[in-house]
Amino acid sequence: MISAACEFATILNSGALMVPEEKHVDPKEIARLQAYLRKTFGTPSLEVRARPKKKDSAEVFVDGEFIAVLFREEEEGEVSYQFQMAILDVDLEGV
Repeated sequence: MISAACEFATILNSGALMVPEEKHVDPKEIARLQAYLRKTFGTPSLEVRARPKKKDSAEVFVDGEFIAVLFREEEEGEVSYQFQMAILDVDLEGV
């Protein structure tokens, strides 16, 4: 009996399963995203930085504090970005 991992490897190597190519967020995109977010949120201290280990996304900082991740998505040749921000209950204390 073949294990699930071996079956997956067999399918992957046969070309029957297409694994999406990782899309990179390049420095030009990062600069454009940073300009857009600064204008949209009215925050000149906002920075968009490349992630050290992940190339398909970037990190967003305000005043040096990490606040969100921007994911680059491409579908049918169209590029979009998803802004993902977690707000913890401790962040809301005193507000």
